[in-house]
Formats: sequence, C-alpha cells, structure tokens
Amino acid sequence: MKVLLTGIRRDFDRELACFFAEKGHTVFALGGTDGALPAVTFLPYQPFQEGSAQQMAQALAEKAGWIDVFIDTSAAHFEAEGQTIRQGIDPEAVMRSFRYNALAPLEAFEAVLPLMDKGECKRACFISDHRASVNWNDQKAGFGLAMSKAALHNILQIAKNRLSPMGYTFRVYDPLTREADISPRQAAAGAYSYICRRRAIDPDTPGRDDERRLVLRDALGREWAW
Repeated sequence: MKVLLTGIRRDFDRELACFFAEKGHTVFALGGTDGALPAVTFLPYQPFQEGSAQQMAQALAEKAGWIDVFIDTSAAHFEAEGQTIRQGIDPEAVMRSFRYNALAPLEAFEAVLPLMDKGECKRACFISDHRASVNWNDQKAGFGLAMSKAALHNILQIAKNRLSPMGYTFRVYDPLTREADISPRQAAAGAYSYICRRRAIDPDTPGRDDERRLVLRDALGREWAW
C-alpha cells in the first residue's frame, strides 16, 4: 500500500512510519526530512500557506500516482499545562490548537482525496485523543487540545457521511502517549494493526458494526465514547 502521514513529530509517529516501511509499504510524510528514516519520502508542505496543499498533492501524484491510506498525526498543544478555568482560557492558544488539529488535517485530506479516489484501500486515519470525548474527558486543563480534537471528530462524522458510500473507511486512534507504561513502539504496533485490518460488519447488531460507525480506540484496544 501507499501511505501518507501528515507529519513525523513524535516518537510514536516515527515508529508508526517504521512499521509501515518494515512491512513493505511505500511511505510518504509531509514536512521536513528525517535522516533516521531513509525509507520515508518527505514532501514539503506548509499548512494554510496559499497554494501549498495543491503543490503537495501535485508532487505526491507525480511520485506515487495514488494513495491508499491517509494518516493524520496532528497533536498540537500550545497552552501551559496548569491553565485551568481559574487562570482563564488562553483564546489565542485555543485557536492555534484548532487550526493545527482540525483545520490543517482537513486541508491536507481534501488535497489528497483525488489521489485516494484512485487507490484500492481508501482508508482515512486520524490520530486523536480520548480527551476529545465530551462525556469521558476527566482533565482539568488543556482546553485547546480537547476542544480541537472534538471539533475534528465532528468534521470526520460529516466527511464519513459523504465518503462511506464511495468505499472510504475510517480509523480514529489514541496512542496514549501520556501513559508511561506504553512505549511509542507498542502504541505504533497497535495503530498499525488497527489501521490495516478490517473491522467487524454486523448488520444485525449495529453496536458491533464498526465500519459503519466512527469508533475511537486506544492503544489498549479500548473504545471511548465518541
């Protein structure tokens, strides 16, 4: 398969790219080059810069022809860790999180959709965070990340409603990067398996029909309330 990651910034992202490369897939990534990943082809891209998304898609078309799997790895966090409601919300930091965690992935996804239309897999994957769940968020700070990922989830629901009839499938995954007992390699292994395998299709039991509903799963295989 031909795989595109929107960036390689964290150890988890790097390990995920390595998993795909080790399994023989062709891997592309947006952003600056990483000398430790010779098997990954990097493409220049500046979110929100006029014409950058189109130029990236054109370069990708010339090098790949099509894309089977799109993986957004955005996880921008601009607030101070102790910024609770008592200290006040930092509107600028929250908006930056929204731009980089919700709007930038949408821009990149839109740009490569024509290339995914040509692929066989048509799988759109988004690395998220269970703090995006309105019911299950137990944090006392970190408005920007939680709010921006929750917005992304709503964007994905709208996109899925349109793209599922065209053969697209979606994966949303929390690597639990804040958990000390889960290594980036372990989280990436779980992500690779979840991204590549098919989900259950059970028309008689909608709750088990994962391909027809959006599901957020974490590195331990747990499902979180959307």
